[in-house]
Amino acid sequence: MNKESKGMLIGFIGILIFSLTLPVSKIAVLSFNPYFIAFGRATLAGLVALAYLAYKKERGFISNHEVKKPRLNGAF
Repeated sequence: MNKESKGMLIGFIGILIFSLTLPVSKIAVLSFNPYFIAFGRATLAGLVALAYLAYKKERGFISNHEVKKPRLNGAF
């Protein structure tokens, strides 16, 4: 499978999963507090993202060599 097909498949799976969240949330609100549902969904999404970043061993958006240190040009 080439990269483009793999990307399309992953995107389709993501859209499919996202499309199921609204009906499931409507059902869950009947049994749980809406705030619990909202914060629970956000927490679950954050944990999944964190697990993915840990799996990919990402350190952040900016690598150390891209960070510019401030310079003092005779100001003091």
